[in-house]
Amino acid sequence: MKKISNMKKIGIVCDDWKVKIFKRHLDECKYEYKQFDGPTKGNTTLQVLSPTIAEVQPIIRAAYDECEVIKEARSLECQPK
Repeated sequence: MKKISNMKKIGIVCDDWKVKIFKRHLDECKYEYKQFDGPTKGNTTLQVLSPTIAEVQPIIRAAYDECEVIKEARSLECQPK
C-alpha cells in the first residue's frame, strides 16, 4: 500500500455497475480506498488516498475508458437488427 502520511482524500463517484472496474484499477496500482453508498441511488463513492490528484488521475481515466468501452458494447448488443 502507498504511504499514508500527507495523503489527500479523493472522491470518485460512479454508477454501481462500474465499481468493480474502478476497484480493480485501484487495486492493481496498490491504492488504498474506502467504499460508500451514494450520493444517490445507483451510485457508489470510492474515497481514494493519494499524495496528489494528478497521481491518481491516469488510473481514474483508464477505469473510465474501460467503462465506456463496455457501455458501448452493451448498447450495440441492444440495437435492433
